[in-house]
Amino acid sequence: MADINNVIKTDLTIIGSGMAGMAAAVFAVNRGISTTLTGRSSSIHFASGLMDLMGVYPPGIQNLDPWSAIELVRKDIVNHPYSKISNKDISTALVEIIAFLKDQGLFYQRAAYRNIDVITSVGTLKKTHMVPQTMWNGVVAFETKATTLLVDFTGLKIFSAKQMKSSFRSQWPGIKSTCINFPDTEHLEEVLPEHLSRSLDLSANRIKLAERVKPFVKEVKYVGFPAMLGMYKSKEAVEEMEKLLGVPVFEIPTPPVSVPGIRLQESLKKGLEKNVCLHFLPEVVKDVEILSNG
Repeated sequence: MADINNVIKTDLTIIGSGMAGMAAAVFAVNRGISTTLTGRSSSIHFASGLMDLMGVYPPGIQNLDPWSAIELVRKDIVNHPYSKISNKDISTALVEIIAFLKDQGLFYQRAAYRNIDVITSVGTLKKTHMVPQTMWNGVVAFETKATTLLVDFTGLKIFSAKQMKSSFRSQWPGIKSTCINFPDTEHLEEVLPEHLSRSLDLSANRIKLAERVKPFVKEVKYVGFPAMLGMYKSKEAVEEMEKLLGVPVFEIPTPPVSVPGIRLQESLKKGLEKNVCLHFLPEVVKDVEILSNG
């Protein structure tokens, strides 16, 4: 039975606050639509932080050209959502999401008319469309096959620079790897991404890390780290590491729980919760009852 004393009146209710629900809420509040967003958003922190656009279609086929793949979907699946929207609207929506996240201090970058290759921590390539700006130099390094150093940390279970080097060596001759102790973790058998990322929000810890990496940066044009260069100040952390090391720096996506996923989740929530058009109800919806048409 509905509690008539606890009624939330809005023009739009979105059930589910995963990535799709959050994005829908962004589009709604940007247009001044009063919105209730329901559900728990914890699933986003399991995401890599990448944003795909038809990277795989037909099944098993990876695409650098998302727009051609979308046309195939429209032909094969007449009622697919992509059949209801134009390519221009899709691209405009992506730009809108980028702008919303930028306002929260989280910067994304894309190649407007194509997908890109992103290297992963298990030594594979992933086709995606938008990446955190902190990963963009890695896209360039791989595309140009520039001499690149991948840095690993002792005790970090979810990342292996050595494995990545082995996997990419045939197509990326200039790839190198090293494994070092993260500052002040020598006594630990295992180090956790969330702890390392929060410590790198502090400039003093970036300086310590750069001092340990610097001896390996010889005749290298790029340096890649696991995606944990700061939790809330990733842009500042990458920029300072570049100054300290003297070369462009980039992050590499890791398995969940993902620091870029946490950044994305918290940025979306922060931006939405401060909007007067939105009411956030962090509860799982189990049932829907239509009370009236008014």
